[in-house]
Amino acid sequence: MDAGGDAVLCATRVASSWQRSGHCRRLADTGRGHVDLGRLREAVARCRTGLAALGVERGDRVVGYLPNIPEAVVAMLATASLGAVWACCPPEFGPTAVTDRLAQIEPKVLITVQGYVYGDKEIDRSAAVAAIRAGLPTVEHVVVVEYLDPNPPPAPTTAWADLLSIPGELAFEQVPFDHPLYVLFSWARADCPKPSSMGTAASCSSM
Repeated sequence: MDAGGDAVLCATRVASSWQRSGHCRRLADTGRGHVDLGRLREAVARCRTGLAALGVERGDRVVGYLPNIPEAVVAMLATASLGAVWACCPPEFGPTAVTDRLAQIEPKVLITVQGYVYGDKEIDRSAAVAAIRAGLPTVEHVVVVEYLDPNPPPAPTTAWADLLSIPGELAFEQVPFDHPLYVLFSWARADCPKPSSMGTAASCSSM
């Protein structure tokens, strides 16, 4: 099967899966509101445009230091649409745990929050973010999601709102069926966590 056929097959399976699960009506329902499929599509298109403006191309790595929020889904899908590769660590991880993983794949862009919410308590992670940035020498751009603090982040970082400020077309880079989609890491107590690349074929066949 050629790359175009691969993309059609994968898109068909994704759409079918979302229809069965009800995600065509609503992606996420949180205290910050829900994201329906139309809003998701627009956000992914805008994020794709923003990442492309930062120089993200096929095969580049985009990584997140993010909780389970809609922005993480948007970032992952936008990354995939460019043929780039996604990886993510939760903000509960300390800087060493994050850099031990993400530095191995030499990311170009880091998308992060400055903190997260645990129960009714806000946990500041700005110091951890600074340490992670210092431990990822290949990162050229840092994007901050205004999750706890609605104010724009200080330069030279880019605000998530600014990344999504320009409308764009939701297009998809045509890639082989075994092209890497995202990277997972083993859980290691002593040795450095080992990366495992998950391809488009494996992701689609599990739907």
